[in-house]
Amino acid sequence: MAPGKTTLQLLKNYLSKQNSNDADYQFSCELKEFRIQVNLNEFDKFSLVVETLQVEWVNAFESCPDLVRKQADFLKNNLTYLLENFEVFEIDKLQSKAQLRSHVPDEDDTSLSYFEIIITGGRSITLARWVFDKDSKQKKPGNFQLTNEILEKIINDFVKTIELEK
Repeated sequence: MAPGKTTLQLLKNYLSKQNSNDADYQFSCELKEFRIQVNLNEFDKFSLVVETLQVEWVNAFESCPDLVRKQADFLKNNLTYLLENFEVFEIDKLQSKAQLRSHVPDEDDTSLSYFEIIITGGRSITLARWVFDKDSKQKKPGNFQLTNEILEKIINDFVKTIELEK
């Protein structure tokens, strides 16, 4: 079974045991070689309000210098089903990190919000949303809504991205 589908089933089981009046749920599971973490605020039968999503390969490996660039390009080209497309914002080959951000952020009169993906060491990928307040010039964590199907698809794409070098 695909990692996204398995994770979604485990997450649904976890959430069925939670009180929906609570907030801030931290879900984590390990599937063979991967640890998947979802931090969320709200949920219903069809969707989730997510703070962060992380997929990590638990088997440490020495990545080649170009792996992070290859992974960033893969995500940029394949993660096209969210409301905003991504661009590679920064690559740090020395620290094996890449940062992708929404190509065109969502903007209104008071704020700017955007997705951010951080690839660390070629083996960990984190998706988050940030909100920049134009008045205070402060950046703070935001959240984003995902349908169950899109969450499943993102997890599968993150796993494929990490497996590029295997």
